[in-house]
This record gives sequence, structure tokens and C-alpha cells, in this order.
Amino acid sequence: MAQNYNDTIHKMQTPFEMRAGLPKKEPKMLEDWEQNHVYEQMIKNNEGKPQYILHDGPPYANGNIHMGTALNKIIKDIIIRYKNMSGFQAPYVPGYDTHGLPIELKALSSLGDKKAGVSKLELRQTGAQKALIQRGIVQAQVRHDR
Repeated sequence: MAQNYNDTIHKMQTPFEMRAGLPKKEPKMLEDWEQNHVYEQMIKNNEGKPQYILHDGPPYANGNIHMGTALNKIIKDIIIRYKNMSGFQAPYVPGYDTHGLPIELKALSSLGDKKAGVSKLELRQTGAQKALIQRGIVQAQVRHDR
């Protein structure tokens, strides 16, 4: 029979669990942060300090989020948190890239056969509608409130 080595060593008594269990703990941590308004308190505590603004854009309003979007958000989140802890007031400022050729191409493709005779104004209006729809999709995919 194999020996149980756990009984042969002195293990410190600690309130910390041996397993991180992040999938179980993270939802509770996030809920706690929301209930205690941790982000809002941080910004309030930094009032009067020099401002540091880093607009978080993309996500682009012309496609779904992907790994590049996630990496971009993670890096910007690290920078904003670092600046807040380094004596700046650095609020989270979401931004969107909702102009240019990609959104124009989406607008043109949505017009189908009507695209040949579309005016510049109508193309811009269609592009604006597409951008707002896609912005809503991106907001549902990524939290923008912290």
C-alpha cells in the first residue's frame, strides 16, 4: 500500500486554499466589486490628480470581437489600472472606430442592387445605422463599464 506523504510533512495552517478555483471565485469577486462600487471609489479617490485619458478604441464597429480585440483591451486595462495606482485620475473611456472604408463597405453590401445609384448622404446614413447596430453587438460582447 502506498504511503500518504501528506501525513509525513508539516504543513502550515493558512486561510488560503491550495487551489485558486478562479472560475468559481471570479463571479463572486466581480459581484463584490460592483456592490461596493470599487471602480467609482477609485476614480473619486483620484479626483484632483493629473488626468490621464486613454480612449479604448477599437473595438471596431465593423466586426465581432476576436483575440486581437481581447489583447488590445487587456493591455489598455493594465495601463489604465497602473496609471490610477500611480497618482493619476485615469477613467475608463470607451471609444469606437466607426468610420472609414470598412464600415462603408458594410453599408454598400447591405444596399445590394441599390448601391449603384446611392447618394453620398444615403451611404453615410446607412453606414451610421450599421455602425450603431455593430456597436450594440460589441457592447454586448465586452463590458464597457469598468
